[in-house]
Parts: sequence; C-alpha cells; structure tokens
Amino acid sequence: MKIVQLLILAVSMLFTTGCPRPFTPTFCEAADKITVDNSCYEASEGLIVQASGLVTADSTIRLEWTVYIFADSSGHEYFDHADITVNDGFRWIVVPDSLLKDNQKIYVRVDTHCPGNEKAPGLCYNQFVKRYKKSSACYKWEAQPF
Repeated sequence: MKIVQLLILAVSMLFTTGCPRPFTPTFCEAADKITVDNSCYEASEGLIVQASGLVTADSTIRLEWTVYIFADSSGHEYFDHADITVNDGFRWIVVPDSLLKDNQKIYVRVDTHCPGNEKAPGLCYNQFVKRYKKSSACYKWEAQPF
C-alpha cells in the first residue's frame, strides 16, 4: 500500500515540475516605425520596407505585413483588398516593382504576433508616396503624413 502511495506521489510531482513552460510576455512589443529605403528607387530591386523599434531579439515574435497599393495619392483610397500579405518573422519585406511601377502610393501595416497572444496589440502603419526629386534626378519613396 505504501509503495502505491509513493508511486502516486512521485508521478504527481513529475507532472507538476516536469517541463518548464515557455516564456510568454505580458505584452507584445510593437514596431514603432515603418520606413522605406530613401535612396533613389531602383525598379530592379523593388522597394525595401522595414519595421524598426523592436528592441527584443525574440525569435518567437512574428510580423504580419499588409500592403495596399494605390494609383494616386489623392487621399480617396478604398481599402477593399490587400495587394500583399506576408506572414513571417522578418523585420523587412520587399515590394516588387511589378506592383509599384504604375502606382504612386502604398499603405503599409504591420501587426505583431507573440506566443500566447491571439492577436497582439502591436500595430504600426504608415503611407508612402513616390515623388520625382530634381536634385537627385530620380524617384524616391517618402512618408506622407496622414
């Protein structure tokens, strides 16, 4: 009888102290800024969009990128469908020129997902327009205020 009780006690201790739980943050850190490469736009390279401000190097944080592309920058856009959606952990994406060549504006949103959180409160967005710069004789993508 004592052997059965000791066996039950040993098994219950094994279940309560067996495997450590993975760390889940109490909050989900969000990117605080979205930027684009501010050098002359090269169609062959596409547009590099980066999320910055994530101070942690936690590899379990996943970024979900959503990009809307518009033909003009008038401000009368309709967000009826996303042109690009990328679900990965990268801190940057490349928007190909095949989507940008006849368009003047993009709206980029980044959602941050952390383990243990269904959808994190981490959300960052920005919009960019393509403008010709006489000083450098090329097109550049620049942030446009909301």
